[in-house]
Amino acid sequence: MLYMAVETIWVFYVLSLGFCGPSAQEKPVTVELSCGAGPVLVVLEPGQPLLLDCHLGATPLDTPLNVTWLQNGLPVLEGEGDSLRTLANGSLLVLPTSVDGRTPQGVEGGYSCVSAGPFGALTSRTITVHLATLSRFHQDPEAQVVPVGGASRFECQIDGVPTPRITWEKDQEPIPSQLRFISLPNGVLQILGAVKEDGGAYRCVASNSARKRFSQDAILTVTTGPGPAQNEVVIVAPPQNATVVQGRPAVMECMAQGGQPKPLVSWSRQDGKPIATDVVVLETNLVIPNTRRYHAGVYVCRANKPKTREFVIAAAELHVPAPPVILQPPETVSLSRGNTARFVCNSSGEPPPALHWLKNGKPVKSNGRVKTQSPGVLLINQLGLDDTGYYQCIADNALGTACATAKLSVIVREGLPSPPHQLSATPQSSTTALLTWERPEYNSDQIIGFSVHYQPTSGSDHMEYQFAVNNDTTEYHVKELLPHTAYTFYVVAYSPMGASRPSRPVTVEMLEDVPSAPPQLSLLSTSPTDIRVMWLPLSSQHSRGAVTRYRIDYSTLEQVNNVFSVEVGGNETQLTLRELQPNQAYRLRVAAGTGAGFGVPSEWNQHHTPAHFNHSMVIFAPTELKVRAKMNSLHVTWQPPPNHTQISGYKLFCREVVGEELTNGEAHPERERVRRMEAHTIKLRKRVKHHEVSSLVPDRLYEVKVWAFNKQTDGYAAGWKGRTEKAHGKAPPKGNPPPLPPSSIKATANSSTSIWLRWEKPRFSNVRIINYIVRCSPAGIRNASLVSYYTRSVVPNTNTTHLLVSYYTSSVRDHSKHKTSPGLLLHQVSQGPPPPQTQHISWSLTTPGQSGTTTTPNTTHLLVSILLLLCSAGDVEVNPGPACPQAPSFVDFCDRKSLGFMHVNIRSLLPKFVLLTALAHSANPDVLAVSESWLRKATKNSEISIPNYNIFRQDRTAKGGGVAVYCRDSLQSNVILSRSIPKQFELLILKITLSRNKSLTVAACYRPPSAPSCALDTICELIAPHLASEFVLLGDLNWDMLNTPAVLQSKLDALNLTQIIKEPTRYNPNSVNKGTLIDVILTNWPSKYTSAVFNQDLSDHCLIACIRYGAAVKRPPLITVKHSLKHFCEQAFLIDLARVSWKDIDLIPSVEDAWSFFKSNFLTILDKHAPFKKCRTKNRYSPWFTPDMTALDQHKNILWRTAIASNSPRDMQLFREVRNQYTQSVRKAKASFFRQKFASCSSNSKKFWDTVKSMKNKSTSSQLPTALRLGNTVTTDKSMIIENFNKHFSTAGHAFRLATSTSANSPAPPRCSSPKPLQVLLFPNPDSRCSERAAKPGPVQISWA
Repeated sequence: MLYMAVETIWVFYVLSLGFCGPSAQEKPVTVELSCGAGPVLVVLEPGQPLLLDCHLGATPLDTPLNVTWLQNGLPVLEGEGDSLRTLANGSLLVLPTSVDGRTPQGVEGGYSCVSAGPFGALTSRTITVHLATLSRFHQDPEAQVVPVGGASRFECQIDGVPTPRITWEKDQEPIPSQLRFISLPNGVLQILGAVKEDGGAYRCVASNSARKRFSQDAILTVTTGPGPAQNEVVIVAPPQNATVVQGRPAVMECMAQGGQPKPLVSWSRQDGKPIATDVVVLETNLVIPNTRRYHAGVYVCRANKPKTREFVIAAAELHVPAPPVILQPPETVSLSRGNTARFVCNSSGEPPPALHWLKNGKPVKSNGRVKTQSPGVLLINQLGLDDTGYYQCIADNALGTACATAKLSVIVREGLPSPPHQLSATPQSSTTALLTWERPEYNSDQIIGFSVHYQPTSGSDHMEYQFAVNNDTTEYHVKELLPHTAYTFYVVAYSPMGASRPSRPVTVEMLEDVPSAPPQLSLLSTSPTDIRVMWLPLSSQHSRGAVTRYRIDYSTLEQVNNVFSVEVGGNETQLTLRELQPNQAYRLRVAAGTGAGFGVPSEWNQHHTPAHFNHSMVIFAPTELKVRAKMNSLHVTWQPPPNHTQISGYKLFCREVVGEELTNGEAHPERERVRRMEAHTIKLRKRVKHHEVSSLVPDRLYEVKVWAFNKQTDGYAAGWKGRTEKAHGKAPPKGNPPPLPPSSIKATANSSTSIWLRWEKPRFSNVRIINYIVRCSPAGIRNASLVSYYTRSVVPNTNTTHLLVSYYTSSVRDHSKHKTSPGLLLHQVSQGPPPPQTQHISWSLTTPGQSGTTTTPNTTHLLVSILLLLCSAGDVEVNPGPACPQAPSFVDFCDRKSLGFMHVNIRSLLPKFVLLTALAHSANPDVLAVSESWLRKATKNSEISIPNYNIFRQDRTAKGGGVAVYCRDSLQSNVILSRSIPKQFELLILKITLSRNKSLTVAACYRPPSAPSCALDTICELIAPHLASEFVLLGDLNWDMLNTPAVLQSKLDALNLTQIIKEPTRYNPNSVNKGTLIDVILTNWPSKYTSAVFNQDLSDHCLIACIRYGAAVKRPPLITVKHSLKHFCEQAFLIDLARVSWKDIDLIPSVEDAWSFFKSNFLTILDKHAPFKKCRTKNRYSPWFTPDMTALDQHKNILWRTAIASNSPRDMQLFREVRNQYTQSVRKAKASFFRQKFASCSSNSKKFWDTVKSMKNKSTSSQLPTALRLGNTVTTDKSMIIENFNKHFSTAGHAFRLATSTSANSPAPPRCSSPKPLQVLLFPNPDSRCSERAAKPGPVQISWA
């Protein structure tokens, strides 16, 4: 492969006006525009004309030129006094001044040319022309006061084209040529070891060919007294992230101070590579005079205090963009008509260039025949004479363009059959059509087959489908078409010489069919005697024709057999049923109809008409109710009712339609009321107009109702009924998801020793609740021995008795089979006064500082009996319940085996990026959240990217704030919400897929201390829809969670979120013992997480972390690509092989070129008929592994988990016995398998050694065969083997043509309906011409499979 290095060339033509007369107009600067490498930017200097020459080679030398010039994509128009002149030779002259001597207007822009010839047209690369300019100073130097021996720094910034040269003056004189004065190319002047004489006025001088400018003066004052004492090392001028175009100078500045002696400054690369030898070191700065791609990277400046271990570091990234380079240009080809052309173009550049194709100077449009594949592949099927021309591959990025040209010639051979005629297409049904045609008038006796082509006439689907047909028929049944869709058909005939011209195309529209889905229905009542029925029109995919009518069926629930029907036109979307009975339950459904009939009706929807109608009190139903059904959720949206000013909010409930409703579609009113109560209606705010109902079961029928309410009454409901999506062939998840937490938990102090606890069943639960577990502990106490657990059956309240403490914290969890929900926390319930006589048994124990409490005699005997029974059991635990894990150390976090999360308030990410990278590499968190990132839109992700992590960010538009999340790239993560409200918060929510049916929602949030109170409400509304699944929020809310405000705690309780960080995360520098907890990790499943707080040097906030305990995250499978023969058609394959002119190989003198010709054509056809498909790489096949062994392996794993959980020696011994049994069975099965294998291949040496090699579990590399059979003779001579292979490939083209011609002319080729693998092709002896080229003639047989 030929690689070309293309640089960005900046053409600067500096010419002084004072030394150039009119003669300069006679010698313009010439720049050639072609499709090859060249400059991308030209500066038009004052007094210097520019001549643009168009050299593309599309026009022969003996024909007149036809060149068109374009400026910014539009043709160049000449006029009187214009500075653009087109010359007779096709060049374009650009004058630097107009006729009146002023600067020309409209000269700047991108120029390109198009050269047209008899074969086609070519376009050149684009070159940008700029006028020489010099802006004003963006930054002037500032006054400095430094002590004697100190260092000062001046900086100025200015833009110009060409890049200005910056020098410095002191008191309007050039600065002294001393090593103490360091002038950097980026406009910085450093003065080291200042002396009294250095004082004065300094200014910056910038000049280019346009003009010269002077900055404002900056006074440097050098004081003689002692300067301020400075013991710490500080980098006063750290390096800055820079983007430098290849070929231009780059500067990495690093200036450090730290008392005496001076700090030692050193440089290194973050990736560990040595710094290039062409980098110049100026004192403590790095200067790269000529930047190249290998200079890109992160440079780290380290300032070390001599004779100590104190040091500081600063890092910056150098980004070196590069213009596009064509690595693999397309090749010129000449192909027969009806063949397939394949152009390949590969490019490189930074940023990666975008590729597009041109034909004769115009963009290539994709259609059924012409397809653009990624990356850089252009396919043209069924070549015709119109496809002849020049094809150009254009690669462009921000730095320029690169192009490559290929010529396509379409050859029409003599003796080809004429096109088939009398083509007709007749629809047989809505999805099938019969295609008939007549054989060609000329050369029809040589036809070996036909190919049928069709594609949709309109729409976004431009895919062309084709099928091969035998030559003994002139009709074809096309199946699997779309109803009510227009298709265009044509037929091509094939002979051994090639393809005919396509037949005249015919277009036919398929018949209509009944709709495949019902309309989406919603209902409301505006009076006691009417129901407004509304529906949404069907999409073209579901309507399968023009909808001409709708039918609405309705009846009362009391008379389900008495069904009334009303039909309306197809352009209607609503109907009002009038004169109905007040206070009556009705059921309704709708069906859409086309010319073919009515489709399937919708499910029966129930609606109850109001009993009375009061305009002042009635609340209408929400309008435009829409429900988007997914596999495990329903996304419900609606619009406010007409009288929305009277409402306070909305109520929504969802339930699964089960039992007899599925069979007869009716429900008893009382049973309906009970089910509605069981659905646990959820209240939503007035501003909310959508809700996500999750944790549903695929392919189940659900009913959703939404209605508005106010303080006096509830409004009428809008209803929907439909099914969730099917599981798309995937295996159902093992077990049901865990139930949601109980809702509406309330606690009331019943007495001084008891609390009355009430709660409701979880909302939208699809599992059967078995029991509830109540956890109770004194608030603020972390002693596990004081935590009590109580179990209650499925009763929505319980009465629990506790230890006598002032405050309690309770939580309730519900349990289904094998599943436990996250707890619902109730915050601090106060005890009441001493109790009156109670009827339930209770007791209390003596605590430190408290006198003993006397119990009743019966209670004492009962307590003693219980204690004796427990002691006799031998395994007594105090208040048994879930173990409280210890906070992990930093080493524990690094050595974890499950997901780990970290958060840090970094307060400006860019200066501390190196330290953050080191933290990520050492702790290896799966999710690393950063708040107060202080990033701007101008900061690219590449500047802050950490290897092996994907970065997601939400920046603040103003100064400060911002959040960023680094997520390990092995996790499947994507952003589902990103929101920033100025002066309120920044929020970023990600979805991490843990397995096929499990996901985790992670959020990062930052709220400034000055945020208004409404920010909390907005944050809660944004995260509420994502709390149905496991949720974790990391961030800095600037609320002290050690003394949580009541308003915040109430919000967390309502959302079922628990703060798992319990230690202060920010300490007062004046008092080490005082701190605040403002960094949070909130989750709705706290039992799965253990948290910790670590010290760090990134900011004044501590690093908070947590570990999620659970199954390991499944990594994505390894995907391999291979040819697929599933739809391989031998007849079509042979037809395409026959189109190729294999005899052209005889005309190619080079063996390598002949092999390249054969390989390119053969692989193109093979890729067409046996396309690549992606496959998952499975584990190594073990044929001796039986199902019984699989079951034994699973049993062994269960015993292992049981032994670990119980910590019982008996369980561990049982596990070891099964493990040994499993190991012995594997060994015996493997040995038996290979004994039988060897016994079956004892007489076949090849199979024997293949079996031996399979036992090694490693593959051997391909190498030259040690022996070759020539006829009946076997040779082992390497030179003869090589010579015969060379002779075979030099004659393969002619032999392949003979073989394919023979196969193509076979009288009865196989049909395409049953794909078969490729047959073995045996090549006959070469002819005389091939024998002359071969060294030793003789029969050579090579098998192709």
